[in-house]
Amino acid sequence: MNKIKQFYPLIAITLAGLLLRVYGLTSISLWHDEAFSALLIRYSWREMFTRIALDVHPPLYYILLRFWYYLFGDSLFSLRGFSVACGVGAIILGYYLVQKYFASRTAAILSALFLATNFFLIQGVGSEARMYTLGVLLALAAAGSLMEALRSPENSKKTWAWYIAFGVFSAAMVYTHYYLAFTVIALGIYALVYELKNNGLQWRRYLPFLSSIILAGVLFLPWLKTFLFQLRQVQGGYWIPPLDRWSIPSTFWDITLGVHSDKVPNELLWVLITVFSAMLFFSALRRIKFPEKWLLIMSVLAPFAGAIAFFIISRLQGSASSVFLVRYFAFAGVFYALILGLWLATWRSRKAAWVIAVIVVGINLFALANFWQTMDAPHKPGMAGASAYLDQYAKPSDKVIVASSFEFFNFKYYLSRYHNTVITPKLYSGGQTEVESLPHYAGTALLTTADLEPDFKTAAQPEQTAWILWTNAFGAQPPMVPTNWTKIMEHGYQDGRPYLGTTIYVTEYKVN
Repeated sequence: MNKIKQFYPLIAITLAGLLLRVYGLTSISLWHDEAFSALLIRYSWREMFTRIALDVHPPLYYILLRFWYYLFGDSLFSLRGFSVACGVGAIILGYYLVQKYFASRTAAILSALFLATNFFLIQGVGSEARMYTLGVLLALAAAGSLMEALRSPENSKKTWAWYIAFGVFSAAMVYTHYYLAFTVIALGIYALVYELKNNGLQWRRYLPFLSSIILAGVLFLPWLKTFLFQLRQVQGGYWIPPLDRWSIPSTFWDITLGVHSDKVPNELLWVLITVFSAMLFFSALRRIKFPEKWLLIMSVLAPFAGAIAFFIISRLQGSASSVFLVRYFAFAGVFYALILGLWLATWRSRKAAWVIAVIVVGINLFALANFWQTMDAPHKPGMAGASAYLDQYAKPSDKVIVASSFEFFNFKYYLSRYHNTVITPKLYSGGQTEVESLPHYAGTALLTTADLEPDFKTAAQPEQTAWILWTNAFGAQPPMVPTNWTKIMEHGYQDGRPYLGTTIYVTEYKVN
């Protein structure tokens, strides 16, 4: 019974993390990126892989999501539920790793608490049908297998087994999201330095580590050609904004606390969190006695270092290309939470440590509460409301055109999943008649030429009713329709994705 009691805090924290993640899980309508995931897994296996290769992401998330779909269907709750399951798994695994490798139950409880309540890991990425929380879980699994390998007897079967696990998890990370390659590199550098420090130049003792690196490379080799194609495609149509002086400080704020204030300048908050983070890393290195502290800190900093290196190389080549996108730093945020828990557990005053922990958790919970209040989800049905309206009022003979590629796939998802409809929407392509002419971020991997509507002038016939579905997201403006189209009515449906302020409009026209 006493052994069970020791897990009560973890059980309570895990349940809290689960409830925070499932709360309102379906109240925000599916958006473009998620709809891409939902539609992709419906194809045959062969065609799914073909279309993944035409996109810019690796395949593992979609493979696992497809198996999840076989078990639980493709409802909105199910699609996002896979990410929730990965997020809950990360809470449990984070607790286990800290308790086992840093010998501190207090640190394990604190780390799990931060993982369970972190706003960014819940609403930043954790509630979307995308690959980020799977990547978080795999990063922890890779770190854990590496720590176990390094602590195992030299060249024992156990050492080899854990290094093989590390190689498999490393490959799985890169097969989940290419940005995780930075984390894999950080883990590999840590292992190499650790081995050098403990084994010197006795090269035979490096065989398990080297074998794990080779294994990871061999496992990724079948995808290498596709990766190089995807890399060229991304470089041909880049859209991520360049780094500026606030990119890194603001990201540290997001992955730590997440709340934003209209009363305090954001720049001041970003400076404060940068100073705090620097102090945290310096103090953690001094106070935590276990060498694995370096593994955690390197895993936090590696994604930032990789983004900076990529940006510098781009600048030297005369480009401003960047790979710095805030949601990619969920892979750093998970290790940040562990370091914070470990650091607080080293404080002499437990009361002061728990006061800080309560403040951090409280701010994150406030951020969540503020998010839902600002979201006002019941009054922002987004694409769910727009598609339901069109399903009710659009006739089979009407023309339905989506004027933004960022709303095309989520519209198709809702039509196919929830409505018994004969509507066949077309995507306005601005004169382009071939899918290959569109940028990859328009979702070209799932588009066909038959989906495109190049010109409004030839889209509808006289006396026909035309419906235009468009959005103000990404700075878009109302579409310019022909002068012989008479506007009958227009409804707007506010949405929460991809950001607050998004509105999806349904406009009805009569063609004269």
